[in-house]
Amino acid sequence: MKRNFVELQNFLSTRYPELAGRIRGENYPPPAYAQMVVSAVGSLQMGAIVMLLFGSKIFEVLKMPEPELFGQMKENKMMTFMGIFMANSMANSLTSTGAFEVFLDGNLIFSKLESGQMPNGRLMMDLLKDSGLTHGTTIQ
Repeated sequence: MKRNFVELQNFLSTRYPELAGRIRGENYPPPAYAQMVVSAVGSLQMGAIVMLLFGSKIFEVLKMPEPELFGQMKENKMMTFMGIFMANSMANSLTSTGAFEVFLDGNLIFSKLESGQMPNGRLMMDLLKDSGLTHGTTIQ
């Protein structure tokens, strides 16, 4: 998602040379629910790995019968590992917001956080013009 910001940064630096070097970006933190999901998935992932590696011994020490789900996990270890890592990958994608905001002289002129969309070149040029930036190359 960082690519979207870099593309916008390059576009603005090309059209408005006076902005070159003044355009910066920061990562926005993911929403709290996404952080909780990633944390929970990470814990489940570690638990599943421990269970696959030491589950039989754990149930033996606890003098408990092995649950049916554990038996299925043992029979399909490769699928279980793939599922564990796919779940982790999907959970981690929740932490990438791809969001950014554009400020000019401390004033917010565009927010991908609010709009949920990537701005096009014409919109950015109009927003910059409306904000008082008149220098640079204009599109005919």
